[in-house]
Amino acid sequence: MSTRPWMPLYINDFRADTLDLSASEIGVYAVMLMLAWQREDAAIPNDMAWLKRSLKSCFATLHGHEFNRIVPKLLARYFQLGADNKWRNKRLTKERQKTDKLSAKQKQNADKRWGNLNENKDIVDASAMPSQS
Repeated sequence: MSTRPWMPLYINDFRADTLDLSASEIGVYAVMLMLAWQREDAAIPNDMAWLKRSLKSCFATLHGHEFNRIVPKLLARYFQLGADNKWRNKRLTKERQKTDKLSAKQKQNADKRWGNLNENKDIVDASAMPSQS
């Protein structure tokens, strides 16, 4: 599981893409995006049993018929099945790449800024530190 506790959501784009969906379809689609976001590969495995278990934790009424009515339709419309047999959402993949790049840049800046604080970390006694001039 990824350590990404948040994901960007562009509300106008999401609403425009889901205007013709029912409330339950919108909910399932949103959870599918969240499942993909939190996985290291940003993808949903092509394993319907896994996906059904994952979705049932949020939707108790998502039984076999309801699952078969909603999920394949959403996968076909919003995701692409890759050569690695995983479903990917094009927009989510793009946003993950942007956030990964930003996170790496912020880490680099933090390391640069705070890295020289580690120079004296091996000194146990504060009185042994060099005095100021």
